[in-house]
Amino acid sequence: MTTPATFARLAAVHGTAAAVTDPHEIANVRGAAGIRAFVEASEGLPVEVLVMLPSCVPSTHLETSGQYWALRTSNRSMASRGSSASRR
Repeated sequence: MTTPATFARLAAVHGTAAAVTDPHEIANVRGAAGIRAFVEASEGLPVEVLVMLPSCVPSTHLETSGQYWALRTSNRSMASRGSSASRR
């Protein structure tokens, strides 16, 4: 695991133009605030970082990661950032 900036710096020199990310584990631990921080850290980099929203956190009812992610959380997160996905 690394920061978006470190990944972008190392990937760009090899010709990578974009990366699709699934920050599921960040959502497990930090919830919507973690996703927002990841998106903000991904802005203005030499590689376009496309962030998928987790479909479920935790992944099963047996996990106790501390966060709960539902469709309404995804909708609020997209709307609050004015993401490109919310404008499509």
